[in-house]
Amino acid sequence: MRFLLTLLLLLSPSLATAQELGMGTGRSHPEFRWLERESEHFLFVYPEHLESVALEAASVAEQVYGPILAGLEMESLSQKTCIVLSDEDEIVNGFALPGKMFLWVNVNDYITWEAGNARWMRMLLAHEFQHDAWFEAAGDWTGMISLLGTPAWVVEGMAEYETEPWDSYRSDLKVRQKVLANRIEKLDPHNSGFSRVRYLAETYGDSVLLKAIKHRNRLGLASFGKGFRKAAGISLEDFEEEWRRAASAWTYASFGQKEAIDEIGESYPAPLTMLDALVFSADSSRMAVLGRASQKEGKSLFVIANDSTKTRRKIDDGWIGLDFAFSPDAKKLVYEKKHRVAHGGILPDLKVADLESGKSHWISSARRAQHPAWSPDGASIAFVGNDGNRSNLYLCSPEGKNVRALTDFPHETRLLSPAFSPEGDRIAFSLFEAEVGVNIGIWSLPDSTLHRLTDHPGKDLRPLWSEDGERIYFTGHRSEWIPNLYTVPADGNESGVECMTDTGEALWASDLLPGGNSLVAGAMNSMDTLRLRKISLNRRVQQTRPALAARYRSWTLREPPNPVPPIDYDRIPSLSEAKPYSSWRHLRHFATYPLPALDFQGAGLFSIWMDAAHRQRWILALDTGMDDGNYTARGAWVQMERMFRPGFLGFELWKNSRWGNRYYNNALLCDLRDGFHLWCRYPMNFGEHLYANHELKLEFRDERIEVSDFSQHDSWDPEDSLLPEPEVNYREKQLALSWVYSKTPPISTKWGHARAGHALRSSLRFSDKALGSDFDYLRLDLDGWKVQKLPFGQLFGRVRAASLLSGEVPAQDFVGLSADPGIFPRSGGEMDLLHEIQFYPDNFNPRGLKKSVPGRWAALASLELQAPLLPPLPLSAFGFSPGGMTGLLFLEEAGVGGEGDTDNWRGAGWEIRLPWRFAGQTLLFPSYGQAWDLGDWESGPVDYFRLAAVRPF
Repeated sequence: MRFLLTLLLLLSPSLATAQELGMGTGRSHPEFRWLERESEHFLFVYPEHLESVALEAASVAEQVYGPILAGLEMESLSQKTCIVLSDEDEIVNGFALPGKMFLWVNVNDYITWEAGNARWMRMLLAHEFQHDAWFEAAGDWTGMISLLGTPAWVVEGMAEYETEPWDSYRSDLKVRQKVLANRIEKLDPHNSGFSRVRYLAETYGDSVLLKAIKHRNRLGLASFGKGFRKAAGISLEDFEEEWRRAASAWTYASFGQKEAIDEIGESYPAPLTMLDALVFSADSSRMAVLGRASQKEGKSLFVIANDSTKTRRKIDDGWIGLDFAFSPDAKKLVYEKKHRVAHGGILPDLKVADLESGKSHWISSARRAQHPAWSPDGASIAFVGNDGNRSNLYLCSPEGKNVRALTDFPHETRLLSPAFSPEGDRIAFSLFEAEVGVNIGIWSLPDSTLHRLTDHPGKDLRPLWSEDGERIYFTGHRSEWIPNLYTVPADGNESGVECMTDTGEALWASDLLPGGNSLVAGAMNSMDTLRLRKISLNRRVQQTRPALAARYRSWTLREPPNPVPPIDYDRIPSLSEAKPYSSWRHLRHFATYPLPALDFQGAGLFSIWMDAAHRQRWILALDTGMDDGNYTARGAWVQMERMFRPGFLGFELWKNSRWGNRYYNNALLCDLRDGFHLWCRYPMNFGEHLYANHELKLEFRDERIEVSDFSQHDSWDPEDSLLPEPEVNYREKQLALSWVYSKTPPISTKWGHARAGHALRSSLRFSDKALGSDFDYLRLDLDGWKVQKLPFGQLFGRVRAASLLSGEVPAQDFVGLSADPGIFPRSGGEMDLLHEIQFYPDNFNPRGLKKSVPGRWAALASLELQAPLLPPLPLSAFGFSPGGMTGLLFLEEAGVGGEGDTDNWRGAGWEIRLPWRFAGQTLLFPSYGQAWDLGDWESGPVDYFRLAAVRPF
């Protein structure tokens, strides 16, 4: 039953998200005093310092409640929605689950990209609440299972259509990019959903989706596909093809009537395969670029020599901002990077890299400092500092000292991309103002005044100064939502804006080429090669509006029948008095599922309960079936984990739990267990990289274990095996201390392999008869792996060792080399919860070993040369699909010893792996191969099949 519970948790995206205790960051943030307040329809949970933000959230929530429910033809929800507000991490997101929402409320760059002209709170809260209302409108009596039948594009598209305006980044540019790249099927649910729902509403009416999600069959079960066909008169598949054609016509009409990228300037050689930002040093000797050297590598910041050698040096990697700047002498580079700060918070700060020594250091700490610019005289660095919902310009020395504020903008402003004028007396920047938009502003340092340079409902981004300080060049979104280049006199205004390019794709300005009359701009990545263009600063064109049939344009202008009205932020609803938040008081049922029993002779019940803010989680399970001829409750299991200072505490209890499945001497051994497990875990990060983490864990187990099924038990022949007969009934009490360090850069891969990086793990386990255990032992386990990227694949190495320092362990937990492969129901590192729920031992299993060898110590080293063979196949059945096939060559060496005797093993072979995925998650990694014993080559290869662990932890 436990494997099925594990599988269920892994397959459900919502449940996987729900396990992210600490609201998505893995930290409890005990430095805050969490409060709660209630309005008529909502419960608000927030840190005490966000009192004013909670009032704003209450104002928005109660004002969007009615219109959003009206859009779903609902009058009210069955329960109050809990809204958790958080600002301890610079995370640009929110997410919703039935009855709850999580909102990260800091002003951030995505206001500029995705919020239109709305405040971040208005956009985020309305969007996530529409999800919450949809959960209830679309669900049937089966609970969350019923929601799995609705396409993801419907869920996201409805939220966007009901609460957001159509805009460049939400989602015109993504649709345009995938259409032009002939990869429209690769659009994610947010972008395809927004356009599909708008087109559907315009073509078939707003009622179609409502009728589809509310359709029920005779058993009261939701069936979105049948409901859609009945309401629209067309199948879901045919509609998606119709939308594809309409989106393509819309894109190609404007593409064909505007300038082509190759017409607007000379080609400029691309320094990287994929590029996000590019800046030149003042003397043109160097360029700094943010991007990827190949699709197999993560995003990094590089400095490249701007000469014939093109020497490239990697400066840093991780979550790095788009704005960075050279010092005037080109010897240093300042840039923004997110990192861990006190209490595990994730915040952006500034670093300065010394390009001569190759070292870098932080010049701000927990300041939420972003978008740096170096002054022409080298004496100052300007940056954007964020304070709650305000964003302002600051100055500091290159060492990060003498910080002073330049501006004092009001609530809900956001500044991006500051740039010093050549004289250093003015700073241009993009300024987002709620209900106004994004325009170019210039701050005068001598008299502390703001000059609003542009005034347009589109977005004006990344201002660049001409070398004489007379003009500003920028990227504007002023025609058909397509980014193009514009210019305006630095002392002018909106009337002086001139169009430099009018492409039908998209074009973003990078930087001016020093000493010349041109700038470098990057085109939309709708082709396999990166396209940079060198564009004359004197270029001017007349902007055009493409002629297009109304049916292909009108859907982009479609509005919902019940739009969210303008928010009156002064209208604060009636609220209860603030009081300390209690997770016990708000413990709620989340989901309950029936499941077949592991032996398929009964049934199970699986239930999840969580508090409103996800600071506490309970999982309950019941196993029922035939026992001595009677149908009865055969076993039960309970797990709880909650946040405490400074980490997490948890426990689990089980009674007659069928788990602990493993191979032992070529047969499956299953346990029946009673007991409990207590643990405390403390995650740590020392600030340099978000993906480099430590965790300490202290555990105590007390179990009564009975072998319930072992096929060889009745005919055990000790002469046929070096392994002793397994213990069949014993009690084990174990105290364990473990430490894990992992550094795994976020590199996207479709093959399911271990990502680039490395990890180390050590654990010390202790048991003593004085504690009531049937065993005395002290065991040490060490494990480590590393991945090295290669041009054609990767090199994966793993070294493991175990030593029984004293005493004896149960026979089936022996130290030594095992001929039985381990069982891995995951691709490695997907969810810690898997290990907590289901115990699958990771055997010391050299591939090709014919007979298990026990000892007092064992070691195993593996080296694999991995390369992709076939891409993921376009096949799917009931949500399952194969991933990309991989081939590998391996070399393994192992040793086992004790009492003075030592046995060694050396083997080599080949292996083919084909992962199986469900709902975007890699579940299993079936592998087939052949292994040769290098010490007995003449005996030939041994065929084997196993479920591989491609990233053990």
